[in-house]
Amino acid sequence: MFEPLTPTKWAALGVIAVLLAALIFLAGVGVGSHRMVMGPQEGRPPFSVFGIPLPHGYIVHGHGAVGIIASVSTSSVTLTEREGDTEIVSISPGTTIESPDGTTTMTTLAPGMHVIVIGAPDEAQERINASLIRIVPEPPQP
Repeated sequence: MFEPLTPTKWAALGVIAVLLAALIFLAGVGVGSHRMVMGPQEGRPPFSVFGIPLPHGYIVHGHGAVGIIASVSTSSVTLTEREGDTEIVSISPGTTIESPDGTTTMTTLAPGMHVIVIGAPDEAQERINASLIRIVPEPPQP
């Protein structure tokens, strides 16, 4: 009634199964990325860093910030985030500062610069204790 499958037929079935799994995966990625861009950000263009879109609320609970430097003092930087919120970032001797031109000192920071900050919230959850401040180029304007 049924003849046994030859190694060639097993190989063909394996290739078909892999292709089918890849198509299902790509369909899921397409749906997921569409929801990410259109879901919580509806009516607002997606924010991106180096062309990679980040969903609204990507950095949560004060563990980091993305924004433009509003002011700089000897121990902190005040950022204006994309929604207009203000975030105070504490800077310590252990904070790493990176810039595209290779300079890595506190004097590199100036108002108007676009930065990404990674750190931990202070105990009162009012500031971010920065471990890394990376200066990034200004995003292209549409």
